[in-house]
Amino acid sequence: MTAPRPVLPRTPDDVAALVRVLLGDLDALTERLVAAILAEDPTYANRTRTPTADLRRSCRDNLHRLLQAMTGELADGDDPLDAPRDTGARRAEQGMPLESVLHAYRLGYRIIWEGLVRQARSDRPHGDRQVDSLVDAASVVWEIIDLFSAAVAGSYRETEAALARRDAHRRDATLDALLDGRGADRSVAADAAATLDLPEHGPYVVLVVTGEAGA
Repeated sequence: MTAPRPVLPRTPDDVAALVRVLLGDLDALTERLVAAILAEDPTYANRTRTPTADLRRSCRDNLHRLLQAMTGELADGDDPLDAPRDTGARRAEQGMPLESVLHAYRLGYRIIWEGLVRQARSDRPHGDRQVDSLVDAASVVWEIIDLFSAAVAGSYRETEAALARRDAHRRDATLDALLDGRGADRSVAADAAATLDLPEHGPYVVLVVTGEAGA
């Protein structure tokens, strides 16, 4: 069953106009966010889990979706939360800590908010009025941001749980194969060593425990 499309709060028209300006500067916003994440989070900076190209793609996708959501101009078939859900699942698969993922999102929100304030102040001679409108609409803007944060965290945790179930099933199957005596097969032994995080070659002590039937 397809989940219902989330209902997002409506951003006031004058604030939506500021957001459209940022949408036109999406590539520059993306590069600013990528640079901030790499500078502030060593987990992303070492690039061993999330390559920079992957990070740049997710930054652009999420900024684009978030700005679209703020303008209220999503197409009928679009899921406004597809980008954070996809990012959350992918980061869980990559083993990126959730704390780092959420920190990257906070940096993105900061860049968007700073961009909106800067754009409002630059609107002469209506800058003061635009800033006031932006302040008045802050609760709406942050409500949308909270939905994105919840979506990425929820998707991450769901994927993490699914991966844990898969790993547990694989460990059980590996132990069954060893107890059935298939460990003499080199491929089975190698897979068992990797799955159980044991050295493939080395001394082992085998313990056999007997118990009552059904215990």
